[in-house]
Amino acid sequence: MSLSPDALATLLAQPALAPPDGVTPNFDNPSNGNHLAYVVTTFCTVVSTLCLLLRLFAKGWLEKKIRVEEVLMLGAYGAYWGTAYAGYALIDTPGYYVHTWNLHNKDLIRPLYLILVYGCCYSTVLPLIKTAILLDWIRIFVPIDRTRSIFWWGCISVITLQSVWGILCILLLNMQCRPHAAIWEFYLPAKCYNLPKVMLVSASVQVASDIIMCFLPQRIIWNLQMNWQKKAGVSVIFGCPVSVEVDR
Repeated sequence: MSLSPDALATLLAQPALAPPDGVTPNFDNPSNGNHLAYVVTTFCTVVSTLCLLLRLFAKGWLEKKIRVEEVLMLGAYGAYWGTAYAGYALIDTPGYYVHTWNLHNKDLIRPLYLILVYGCCYSTVLPLIKTAILLDWIRIFVPIDRTRSIFWWGCISVITLQSVWGILCILLLNMQCRPHAAIWEFYLPAKCYNLPKVMLVSASVQVASDIIMCFLPQRIIWNLQMNWQKKAGVSVIFGCPVSVEVDR
């Protein structure tokens, strides 16, 4: 049953959470960590942009050849800006590290929408960037007779898992409530399912993929005809992209 305009206005004006004993809510100017959020988001955006430009310079200018990996990277970079947009917008509404008892219910509507945008874009970035990395590895390690290589099959399996789960995750995020607007307009009459379970599965899929990617090239690397110091160096280099994914 829908709320009347007066009842809705009353609900939205109420505190989002009861404060702890002895704490007075500060609705006007609550303490926050917006400066830290701005610095971290900007730093990540600058680093991502520089890495993309270096890759495009190396492949487009020096090698004079753009492959599917670069196209996927551009797609991932575009989707990344969706997460950056949401990240910056959350600085304004409601702010980072703001206690819920310092907010009104109406202050939750915009953040819930931005979190949905962030989740969908995040679920797009990971399959694209991991697929780009794995295709690049295939080109390096298995130039011929690819279907006979366990490494090739491992890469294709991870790519398939990432692609299928990425699409499924976006669908699940957008289907968590009926009607769709109830995802952020929480006061609407709706039927919703438990989203944390989806988030747990998503995190498990990503961590499992990262671990598999970490070990996939190791057998080939350690069978190379070079001393162990160089093998260790190459092993670390190919583990760096995975380390970044784990720390994201």
